[in-house]
Amino acid sequence: MLALRKKIAAAPPWEVVGQGASQGLASVVATRLLNTRMLASSGPTRSAMTTAVVAGLAAVLAVPLLGEPLAATAVIGWLFVTIGMIVGVMRTR
Repeated sequence: MLALRKKIAAAPPWEVVGQGASQGLASVVATRLLNTRMLASSGPTRSAMTTAVVAGLAAVLAVPLLGEPLAATAVIGWLFVTIGMIVGVMRTR
């Protein structure tokens, strides 16, 4: 925490405010609007299953985009989540 305070203090104030506005306000507003739209069009069951895939998708995309290693446990976890989502979607039909 102390190192973070020093870095924030060294940054220009307009940059700190801009980051707070874009990441704190704009992303929350966009997420809430899109989530509400998804709930209205897909229903709560499918929406919940779709959002469960986000963590696994982020882990997979981090490999080519950020050069992160992909652990076998992450792949297995993502497969379980995906299988659960497919089973849940099939049950709602």
